[in-house]
Amino acid sequence: MQAGFGRTEITPPLGVELAGYGYYLQRKAETVRDPLFARALAIENEKDTYLLVSCDCLGLSLEITDQVRAHLAKSKGIPAAHIIIVSIHTHTGPAMKYHEGCGAVSPEYTAGVPEKIIDACEKALADVKPVEKLEFIQQTVAQPIAYNRAYKENPVDDQARFFRLQRRDALPIILASYACHAVCRGAIREVSADYPGVVCEKLGNQGAQVMYLNGLCGDIDPIRCLLEERNARIERFANTICEAVNGQRHELPLTVFGTQIDESVRVLQVTKEDIHRIADAAAAHETNPPGGARVARVWEKEMLEGFDQLTDEERFPVRCLFLGGVPIIALPFEGYTLTGMLIREQLKDQRALVLGCADQLMGYLPTEDDIERHSYAAQDASFLYKRLPSRRGEAERIGREVGRKLSEIDFGGNKQ
Repeated sequence: MQAGFGRTEITPPLGVELAGYGYYLQRKAETVRDPLFARALAIENEKDTYLLVSCDCLGLSLEITDQVRAHLAKSKGIPAAHIIIVSIHTHTGPAMKYHEGCGAVSPEYTAGVPEKIIDACEKALADVKPVEKLEFIQQTVAQPIAYNRAYKENPVDDQARFFRLQRRDALPIILASYACHAVCRGAIREVSADYPGVVCEKLGNQGAQVMYLNGLCGDIDPIRCLLEERNARIERFANTICEAVNGQRHELPLTVFGTQIDESVRVLQVTKEDIHRIADAAAAHETNPPGGARVARVWEKEMLEGFDQLTDEERFPVRCLFLGGVPIIALPFEGYTLTGMLIREQLKDQRALVLGCADQLMGYLPTEDDIERHSYAAQDASFLYKRLPSRRGEAERIGREVGRKLSEIDFGGNKQ
């Protein structure tokens, strides 16, 4: 096995609108608190090359990820199924794709993003060195740092997971993963990678190349605090994750195997009258945030204009990398904790990293109980993505299906 690391800055220019925290805020970047990066890990065995990419943004577009994969397929011969691209989901970065009301896309900025991601990948490929040892660490975080914002009785994945690749004559590479919304900094007008950026910096200062991989964070937020305490909180948050890397190390075999499975999410079947009814109810809801009614009406117009193209399901690929036998699975949603739990249950492997916000971010994938509560994630959030809400039970079905399909694949001894 050989591995390489690459990093390229993707910080936007000042004046670009930042994504998240509410509708039509015109929250344009005034300063840069910390730079944003695309980070890439290249892993090679005797036959294949794989790339794992993490970008410091809310979510990417299909246009961006397709350009990256097409270029790497043509120039390096790397199949699309061998490239996992995820985002850390920071809310203090630029919008990369359409999110009605939650950050306008800058075409001038996003046009240059694919080239920068490709550059990070090419740097990683040029940096490959023999891997002498591959280790995995899984540790319960030292103190509660996050909570389930969907419902207090719902679970929180309190596990921090790490890979450590010790390379010959090169810095080690650390992959760090935890599941939480990257919203520690709040609705500031500063560019920041939020807590994942601090984690990468702190672990990097210990002499390593570091990539952060956010888990299924759709229902998970940092524990709340006063605005004036946020800088201290983000330090505590990152420190807690970084301290977990000192947990017991388990050496893994030097194997890597990647695969892709096709999946779909079933969405509501609607008539034009249903679209009007959903928009009317959302626009009239008494708890609407400012701008919420406008977002609902934009969605109504878009759904009616494209009504003949609406389908009752949306297909998407699930890409998976088995590194030393430990699964790294990427879903294109702000998924919920339960979906990750169901995947691990089917795989019979609690080590599995189940990542969210892969490829083009498709929005939330709320669980059945959240849909029954008519939550924001269950309906209104779909307005931001020009899509219909998911049907009840889809988060659970997808979790079981993805886990089952992956558990049935014969990896020729690469899966432990």
